[in-house]
Amino acid sequence: MGEDIGEVIEWIDAIRWSNELDIYLINLSQRRDRMRLMHDQLKAQGLVYERIEAVNGLGDADIGYPKDHPRLSKGEFACYLSHVAVWKRLVDSGAPHCLVLEDDAVLSPSFHNITNQEAFFTHPQMVTRLETRLQGKTTVFRKPILKLEGFSLYLANKCDVGSCAYVLKRTFAQHLLDNHATPRIPVDLLLNDSQQTRSDHNLVAQLVPAICTQRILLDDENPCTSARSDLEQTRRGFQHSEAKNMLYRIKREITYPFIHYWPLGRSARKRIPISFEGSD
Repeated sequence: MGEDIGEVIEWIDAIRWSNELDIYLINLSQRRDRMRLMHDQLKAQGLVYERIEAVNGLGDADIGYPKDHPRLSKGEFACYLSHVAVWKRLVDSGAPHCLVLEDDAVLSPSFHNITNQEAFFTHPQMVTRLETRLQGKTTVFRKPILKLEGFSLYLANKCDVGSCAYVLKRTFAQHLLDNHATPRIPVDLLLNDSQQTRSDHNLVAQLVPAICTQRILLDDENPCTSARSDLEQTRRGFQHSEAKNMLYRIKREITYPFIHYWPLGRSARKRIPISFEGSD
C-alpha cells in the first residue's frame, strides 16, 4: 500500500458507506502494521470500513480496570470496552446490523461475496460468527438453517473462543449495552454463548466454512502472521492462573457435559474449516 498510514486513517474516518453492510474495524492507533494489513485485505475486495479506536489495555492509562477483577486481565478488559464502542456506534447509526472486525483477522477471498448476499441476513439470529479457530470444535445443530452458494449457516449451541469477525444486529447491540456494558467475562465468551447473555433468542449462527480466522492461528510462513494479537499473551496467562482455582475447576467439570452435548442427538461437535478459495 503506497499511502501513508496516517492518511489512510483520516480517509477512512471521512468516507461514506459504499457497502450493503456497515463494517467496523477495531484498531489500536500504535498498531499501524495491523492497520496496513487490514486495509490491504479490505481494499482488495472493494470493501469500505470505518475504523474504531481500540482501548489500550497494555499501557499505563486508567481505563477503569479493577486490579482485583475475578475473571479478566487488563488486556481482556480493554478488548471488551473496544467492542462496547462498536455496539454504541451501531445503535447510534440506526443501521439494522453491522460487521465487526478485529485488526488481527485474515479474510477469505470470498469474504465480500458472503456479506453482500441479501439471503445472508434473512435468519433471525442476533450474532453470526464468521470465523474459525481451525483446531477447536464448535457444537452446532445437525441441520443448517440457511444454505448459500458454497456455504451454510448452522445454529451453534456452543462456539469456540474468538471475536475477530461477527455480524451483529442492532436490536441485540442495544440489549448488550443495556445489560452487559460493564466487562464481566471475556467478550468472545459473551457473544458466543447464549447462556451468558440471558437472551433466549440469541443462539449464535455459525458460517460453514468460515471466511475468517486470526493471524496467530496460521503458519508462521504466512506473511499475515507478522502482526500478532496483543490479547493472546494476556489471555493465555490469565487462563492459566484461573485454572488453579479449585472452585472454577469443579464448576467446569460439572457443567462440561451440559454445555457441550446439549441437546443430545440434535447437535454435533464440528471442526469449522475456512474457505480460501477465490471468487468471481
